[in-house]
Amino acid sequence: MATTQALTRNSFRITAGDSMYRGNIEQGGQYGFIGHLNRIDAVTPLVMNPAIGIITSVPKIFRLIPGYPQFCKALFEVNTIGIDGIDVECNIEPGQAPASPDGQQINVPMANKRTQPTPTFRFVETTGNPVWGFINNWCTLMCDPETQYSSLSNIIRPGTYIAPHVLSDYSMTMLFIQFDKTLQPQNIIDAYFIVGMFPLSAGSAGFSKELGQPKTMERSIQMAGILQHNQNTRAVGVEIATQLGLHLIAPTFAQPVATMVDSGIQDMGLARDAAQDQNEFNPLSWGGNQKYPSGAVLGGVPLGEI
Repeated sequence: MATTQALTRNSFRITAGDSMYRGNIEQGGQYGFIGHLNRIDAVTPLVMNPAIGIITSVPKIFRLIPGYPQFCKALFEVNTIGIDGIDVECNIEPGQAPASPDGQQINVPMANKRTQPTPTFRFVETTGNPVWGFINNWCTLMCDPETQYSSLSNIIRPGTYIAPHVLSDYSMTMLFIQFDKTLQPQNIIDAYFIVGMFPLSAGSAGFSKELGQPKTMERSIQMAGILQHNQNTRAVGVEIATQLGLHLIAPTFAQPVATMVDSGIQDMGLARDAAQDQNEFNPLSWGGNQKYPSGAVLGGVPLGEI
C-alpha cells in the first residue's frame, strides 16, 4: 500500500496535532468481514517507546544553592530507571435516572475529570548516597522537621532577601515527550506538562542489618504534580524536541572507551610476549631453513630488511 494511502493528515481533533500523520483506517481496515492485506500498512500497530522527561524549570530556591540546578536536571532527566504515575487519563462521571420499570438506568455525561498525576521516579542509589540526600534536603528546604519552617535561610548568605514562598519557588516543571519510532520531532505522538512537582518523601534511607546480606539500593520518590495537556503542549514538545536534536545523534560513532593501551602497561602481557617472540621465533641456524624466500622483495625492499 502506498504511503500516501496508508497515512493521512486528515487528523483534525483526532490526534494530538491537527496536521499529524495517522493511520488511514478509513481505507485500510482489516477486521471487518474480510481482511485487505494490500492495505495493511494503514493499521500498522503503534509502538510506544519510554517517554522522555525534560525539566523546563527547576525550583527557584535551587538557584541560591551551588550545584543544585545541575544536579536536579541530571538526576531526573538521565538517571531515572523508571517513572510511574505520569499517564494521561480522563474519565466521564455519568449521572443517572430511571429508564424503564425493569430497573435500567439512562446515563448522561455529568462531568469529565482528569486523573491527577502521581509521578513516581525510580533511581539506583550511587556512591555517597546522593539521591536520598538531595531529595531529603529538598524536603527540608520546604519544611524542616525540627521547626516546620523552610531551612533555606540557614544555608544562604546572611542578609539575602527571600520573598514569601510561592509554588514555583520549591517545585519544578517537566515536559514529557512521547516520540514515535522515527525519533523525528515533527512525528512525536504527544507531549504534556506536569507542573508543581516536588517530593512528598525521600523514602527510608535503607539502613538495616541482615547477617551476611548486603544490598544495593533502589530509590522510589513520589512527587506531587498537576497535569497540563492540550494541542499546544504537543506543539511545545515539537519545538523542544527539535532543539534537542536526539534524532541527529549517531550511536554507531559513540566514543570508544579507549583509543590505545595505557602508557604504563603498553609493554606488558601480550605485547611483551609478542616482542619477545618476534626476536626468538626464527629458524635454527643449523637447520637449513629460511624465514623468507631468498631474494624475495616487497615494494622494492628485500624482505630480510623489513
